[in-house]
Amino acid sequence: MRLRVICLVGIFTSFLYGQNYPMKDIFESLDVTSMPSSFGFKSVGKEVRLGKLNFLKEGEEDGEVYLGPKVTISNDTITIEGEFWFYKIKVMEKDGNNYHICFTDKAKQGTYDVQDPFVLRKYGDLYVVIGLNSDVCKKWAR
Repeated sequence: MRLRVICLVGIFTSFLYGQNYPMKDIFESLDVTSMPSSFGFKSVGKEVRLGKLNFLKEGEEDGEVYLGPKVTISNDTITIEGEFWFYKIKVMEKDGNNYHICFTDKAKQGTYDVQDPFVLRKYGDLYVVIGLNSDVCKKWAR
């Protein structure tokens, strides 16, 4: 009886809180040059990892101080919200070693607003986009 209760609590908890994906690792290790997005324009030099991009840091340029965007990482989502841009990476499902994500890339001013499905896989120490076709964004309507 006790084992059944523990199993039921575990199942209920997984439905309640959803899947736990390696979102912090994806944030720190996603190769932004492997995906068609506005992230590619933000990579400088040899640095291609999302979590290391310069636009995420606070700093000073031409005498003006700027704050980095707000980064929020949850069980299945990475949200990056700055003054001018909004990004969201949401893992919709896992298939073996592949993570099917829905990526939102949106300008806060203007009309640029794109939502694309990607398939990620980790090779070595980088997550790279290995596929551009997936129907996961249809499951997650804006």
